[in-house]
Amino acid sequence: MTIVEQNAAQQGISPERLRLQRKSLLATGVGNLLEWFDWTIYTVASVYIAGSLFDSGNPMSALLSTLAVFAVGFLMRPIGGLVFGPLADKLGRRKVLLTTMFLMAGASLGIALIPSYAAIGSWASLLLLLARLIQGFAHGGESTTSYAYIAEIAPPKRRGLWSSSVFIAVGSGSLLATFFMAMLTGVFSKPEMMEWGWRIPFAAGALLAVAALWLRRGMMESEHVAGAPEADAAPAWSKKQVVAAGVKLFLYEAGATLTYYTWVTSAAIYAIGVKGMDPGQPPASPWTRSNNSAHQIHGQFPAVPQAPGNCRIPEGKQ
Repeated sequence: MTIVEQNAAQQGISPERLRLQRKSLLATGVGNLLEWFDWTIYTVASVYIAGSLFDSGNPMSALLSTLAVFAVGFLMRPIGGLVFGPLADKLGRRKVLLTTMFLMAGASLGIALIPSYAAIGSWASLLLLLARLIQGFAHGGESTTSYAYIAEIAPPKRRGLWSSSVFIAVGSGSLLATFFMAMLTGVFSKPEMMEWGWRIPFAAGALLAVAALWLRRGMMESEHVAGAPEADAAPAWSKKQVVAAGVKLFLYEAGATLTYYTWVTSAAIYAIGVKGMDPGQPPASPWTRSNNSAHQIHGQFPAVPQAPGNCRIPEGKQ
């Protein structure tokens, strides 16, 4: 019996319930990972999206338009949280988490299938904007509901550990999206990536979401919803305390988010879009640079074959 099972037995939690809790934790984590994969893939593919779904006559303007659509998605996230938060209290966490996963997957598949700007003109940009609005809306609802859900279903003595799994899923989804795009740029040429290669991760994320939806179908409902009293209890915090804590949390998250997206989004876009770096060519490592320097030095001096044990000592050094 594991430590978690021993603690669960001490708290009167049956093995069946513990297995259901773990299954629900896995389903939430996988869904969170895929949602962040779908969200992040837009940033790492923005250079290709700009050339495909916007007017390529002005590359810099197309790139800025792509990033503007990315920013609009952020505006929809708090709106999604405000809408889905109360719905999760009324309808249940499980239904909301299924809905947000479905919306995110549908929007990703839509982006993968949008015809190019050359085919339908400005409609391509408009459809992209609509898809990102849906993604931002769903993402806000997913974050609001999943964080509360994990804390509510976790065993009391494992609540902090289980809640941290959400952030592990967030980081893993972002890393997976970056790795996937790096792999594609190494396999396909730049024209292929511009034409259709950038669509692959969006389609893959949508298809993998089917597995996440299947997992989430069997999730347990939070007791905070299923057994909630009809009369509203008095709030533990006053409105002033809630606002003060919200402002502090906002400033903290804003600083962390600014640093994160500076490197995940801005650095790569600047290197590829402004400096013209080839996305399919990995940067030279210190070992590669040292090797190149050694070859350059070696090229300045002729090689003198020496027989083993017949090494000559230069004159004046004897």
